[in-house]
Amino acid sequence: MTSNGERVAALFIGGGATPIEKIAVQELKILKENGVEAASSADRLNTLWCGADVASIVTSAGWSVMTGGYYEGPLGIANKTASVISHKHNNIARPMGVIFPEKYPNDPLTIEGQLFRADDTADRLKIYNDKSQAFFLMGGGGLGTGEEIFFTLKEVAGYDEVAVIKGSEWAKQLNLSPRPILVVDPTEKVQELLKFYFIKSIDQARRQKDPVMRSLFKRVYIFGKSSFRKVNNDKYPGLLRLSESSKKEIIAILGRYSGEQVELPAVETFADILLKHDQSIQ
Repeated sequence: MTSNGERVAALFIGGGATPIEKIAVQELKILKENGVEAASSADRLNTLWCGADVASIVTSAGWSVMTGGYYEGPLGIANKTASVISHKHNNIARPMGVIFPEKYPNDPLTIEGQLFRADDTADRLKIYNDKSQAFFLMGGGGLGTGEEIFFTLKEVAGYDEVAVIKGSEWAKQLNLSPRPILVVDPTEKVQELLKFYFIKSIDQARRQKDPVMRSLFKRVYIFGKSSFRKVNNDKYPGLLRLSESSKKEIIAILGRYSGEQVELPAVETFADILLKHDQSIQ
C-alpha cells in the first residue's frame, strides 16, 4: 500500500493516443466490412475493451488504477472507466496518472484523479514501481510498451529478492510482500513476447534453478484468449470480452496479495508455460 493506505495497480496498455470514439467507430466499420480478415481491427478493439474491463474490476475492488495519464486511446478508456466507477463508490480508489506535463498539459486526470509528474520514461516507470502493489500487462503497443513490460519484470524480480528471498529487516519493517503481475491480453502477444525473451535469452538450467526467477514466474498470471468470451460475432467477428469467471479470478488474486484470506484461483502462470515448453523439448 502507499503511505496513506491506498492499493495501487499499474496498467500498461499500448495503442497510441487516438480519440476513443474515433478508434471505436473506425475499427468497427472495418470489422463489419471485412469480417474475419480484419484481425488487426479486432485486436485493437479487444485491447480497448480489455482496458475498460480491467479498470472497472480493479477500481470496484478498491484499488486505484495508475497509468501514463493519457486521456485518449486505450489508456484513456481505462482512466475514464476508473473515474466513473470511483464516483459511484464515493470517490474511493481514484485513478492516478503519471504524465509528462509538457506533452499533456490539459490531461483531465489533473481534475478527476491524482497526478504525478514525470521528467521522462525512466522517471515514470520508477514512480510506477514505487507506488504499485500489482501490475497489469495488456499489450496493444510497440517498443514503448515492451520497454515498460521488461522494466516491470526486472524491478519486481529485484523487489521480490529483497522482500522475500533475503528477508531483509528493511523489507519486514515496511511490510513488503511479493507483487503479482497479471497478463490480460486476448491477442496473446504479450505472452509470446515473454516466451521469446525468456526462452531465447536465458538458458533452461538458469530458469529452473534461479530462486528469484522461479518466484517471479509463479506470480505472473496469464489471462489469454481462453479467458475471454465471444461477443456479437455474427456482426463483428473476432470481438472478445473478459469472461465472468476470469473477472472473479482477477479479484481473488488482488485480494490474496492484499492480505485477504482467499484462495488463489487455479490460473495458468508463466511458470506453467515454461514448464510445458521445457518438457516438450526433452
